[in-house]
Amino acid sequence: MPISTDLAQIRSPKIRALNDYWTRIRGDRLAPPRAAFDPVDVPLLLPYLKIVEFEPAPFRVRYRLVGTKVADLAGIDFTGRYLDEMSFGQDGDFTACYHLAFSRKVPVFHRPVWRKDEWADLVYELGIFPFSEDGVSVDRAVSIDCYDYLERHPAGLARLRRPVA
Repeated sequence: MPISTDLAQIRSPKIRALNDYWTRIRGDRLAPPRAAFDPVDVPLLLPYLKIVEFEPAPFRVRYRLVGTKVADLAGIDFTGRYLDEMSFGQDGDFTACYHLAFSRKVPVFHRPVWRKDEWADLVYELGIFPFSEDGVSVDRAVSIDCYDYLERHPAGLARLRRPVA
């Protein structure tokens, strides 16, 4: 799935729940302020969430908070680090996803490919929901990784079918 602003592309109930919550706290604003997001309202989603802040020029993404499930699967808690400092072994263009949410001021969805190991390329689902403190520009976002629908990517399957020399 290419990077999209269409929630219909996503199967994850977690991402859909976060979308519903974000829409509710947004109200009639462009995007809700970060202060409107109360983790107490979405306790089951917390392990899968990341809070990021955007630096506009040059565009950079800094992880302010990384959920425990995300850190466990990544093998590192990357809270405080910049996206461009990290190598996640994935072909998903995370910078493009975050930049789309930042520039278009809308939720963004993607199904990145995760190179779990030499034989397994897995696909998971990602949602990014922007925040705006001033009601005009986006300065932060909450994102969610959902691993409930891990699928094997065709490239990983092709490596599994290679004859052994």
